[in-house]
Amino acid sequence: MVSLADADGTAEPLKKRDRADSGSSNGSVNNNVERRVFETNVVFNKKDKTRRFPDNAIKTAKYNCFTFLPKNLFEQFTKMANFYFLVLSFMEMIKPISDSNGQPILLLPLSFVVGVSMIKDGFEDSKRKKSDKEENERVTLNCKRGEA
Repeated sequence: MVSLADADGTAEPLKKRDRADSGSSNGSVNNNVERRVFETNVVFNKKDKTRRFPDNAIKTAKYNCFTFLPKNLFEQFTKMANFYFLVLSFMEMIKPISDSNGQPILLLPLSFVVGVSMIKDGFEDSKRKKSDKEENERVTLNCKRGEA
């Protein structure tokens, strides 16, 4: 059930209307219904006057200093080719089935590919952070209630 609130914070329930009550057979909404606008701060937290709306800062960056390595390694090894070569390099360490006498030779090219991809992802993420910072610092026009 949906409810609308008056300016004093009291809420009254709205009942769903049947299509037959709306006055048209095609299911369109009756435009004669009075609509009310209310501030969520007033309705949901009437006593706390200092409460603000959530921050609307843009954040599209994937990583921070602490999560870059684990998140990026997880992302790299969810790629099927990287995971395949990781499994092959582990299998190379088993002497009875290895051609390289237990030496994981495939780890060198795999670590090079993963390292280059990590550098590329870090560079792209730093560009995202810079773009987010520029967007969040842009000057905006704040309209107060009743102005437009």
